[in-house]
Formats: sequence, structure tokens, C-alpha cells
Amino acid sequence: MPIAKKEKTLYRHILNDAWRVTWRRKELWVFGFFAAFAWGGGAVNYISDMATRFSSGVPFLIPATALHVFMANLVAPAQSTRVSAIVCTVVIFALLALVILASITSVGAILHAAARHGANERSNFRKDLAAGGRSFWRIFGITLVCRLIAAAFVGIVGLTFTGYTFVTPLFLAFYIVLFAAACVASLFLWFASSVAAAAVVLDDLSWTEALVVAYNLLVTHWLVAIEMTVVLFAATIAAAAAIAVIMILLSLPFAALVVSASLLKSNVFMYADIVAGAAVTVAVIALVGSALSVFTQATWASLYVRLRERRFLAKLERLFAKMKRA
Repeated sequence: MPIAKKEKTLYRHILNDAWRVTWRRKELWVFGFFAAFAWGGGAVNYISDMATRFSSGVPFLIPATALHVFMANLVAPAQSTRVSAIVCTVVIFALLALVILASITSVGAILHAAARHGANERSNFRKDLAAGGRSFWRIFGITLVCRLIAAAFVGIVGLTFTGYTFVTPLFLAFYIVLFAAACVASLFLWFASSVAAAAVVLDDLSWTEALVVAYNLLVTHWLVAIEMTVVLFAATIAAAAAIAVIMILLSLPFAALVVSASLLKSNVFMYADIVAGAAVTVAVIALVGSALSVFTQATWASLYVRLRERRFLAKLERLFAKMKRA
């Protein structure tokens, strides 16, 4: 890929484009709701989840316990127990397949809509959904490869933590080093998988070709990858803060209703208020999460379009250059 001279990064333009797509095309939030299941919090979610598992004592304890219970039911003497275990397994896998289909298709639809139509055109659900469907297996392959690599990171770090917990405290140093390395690697994995997905949708590449393109861009723009990941992490924190503020404001009238129900000694009124409050909470979280998902995918689409056309200077590179000149 030919590389032109380095130019200043355009994070503000990338984020502005993504925000305009997110705000002006709220119909994409439907795709954003399902896309959140595929990518979640990205690398940040992976890091926090891994830290939570390890800090609890033994990694993978809950999955291992669930597998043990399932196997016990599968070989139980009672036929009804075995049938129930099989039926539950089939239902779980069917639901999982539907979630994967909807989420990854939605990722492709958002990428297509953000890059092809932008913020000024009306959405074409049929074209966006068709683009997501055509890219499903390729994005799924990219996601699967990156998730397997991430799982390998978790396994390796988990072994060192298990050694620290049950063998000798000397493993603590290995755990800290490997955990830090896994955190950094997960950030690059998030960048590679997101850029590769954009390459699949926008340039109609195979999943292997897209991963190669993402790897080349990562090597060339590794500092940009870190900076963009930090920016999206900040956006996630901002979204969480927005949810917290909205929840506080919305909780005031519901709290007043609870007090009123208590004074009136009406259990029905109180239960109805609690159910309504829970429904509003779920709705707010779903709306903000869907919008954040659209914003994230639109950001990756805009970044990929720019990176494939020219080479940018990272913010830190410009900062260091100014320090040298000063």
C-alpha cells in the first residue's frame, strides 16, 4: 500500500463524523443495540473482566462449576433430568446462534451505513442489512480468531495467577508482567479486529486479507491505535457518566412515588413504581449503549477510510517533535 507523507491526525474530524452519524441517524441505534452484544466494551471490557476473575481467587471458577453441573445432569439416573439438560443445551445454543447472527450482521450494517451514506443521507435498512449479511461469515471469522487469541492470553495469565495462589508467591512477578502484556495486546487486538471488519465491509476483502491489512495498518500506526483506543475508552466513561446522571435525575420522581406509596401503605402502588423504575432504567441503559455502539463502529469506519488513504502523525509524535524543537 503506498504511503504518502505523514499528516496531522484528524481525531476531532473522525469523532465529529462519528457523532453526527450517531445523532442524526438514530434509526441505526437498532443495529447498535445488537452490535453491542458482539463487541461489548472491546478491549477495556476484556481487561476489566479478566482483572475481576483473577482478583476473585481462581480464574474460570464459575464456568467450570456450570460445566460440572451440566455434566452431572446429563448422566443423571432420572431420564427427565437428562432430557431437561439436553433441551436446555439446545435452547441455549439456538439463542446464542441468533444473538451472534444479529450482532455481527448489525456491526457490518453500521460500518456500511457510516462509511457509504454518512450523516446526511437517509438510512436504507435493506441495503445496510444486506451489506451486514454479506459480510457476516468474514466478520465472524475475524472475531473468532481475535477472541481465541484473547482467550489464550487469559489462559496463560491464569496459569501464572494459579501458580501464585497455590504454588509460590514468586509467580506474582510473572503474573504482573504477563497481565500488563495481555492488556496491551488486547488493545491491539481490538484495533485489528475493528479495522479488519471495516476492511471487509468497505473493500469487500476476505477475512484473511482484512486481517493482513489490519496488521499492516497496526504496524504503521500502532501509536494511533493506542490513542484511538484511549479516546474510545474515554467515550465509554462519558457514556457511563451520562447514564449515572440520567439515573439520578429519573430516580427523584420514582423515589417520591415510593415514599407516597409507603405513606399510603399501598403495596400494589409500591410494586408498580418499582417495576416502572426498573423498566425506565433498562430503557436508558439500552438507548445509551446502542448509541455508544453506533458511535464506536462509526469511529472505526471513519478511521479506516482515512488510514488507508494516507499516513498520520500520532498526537504523541507531534508532542515529542514540539518538545525537541523547544
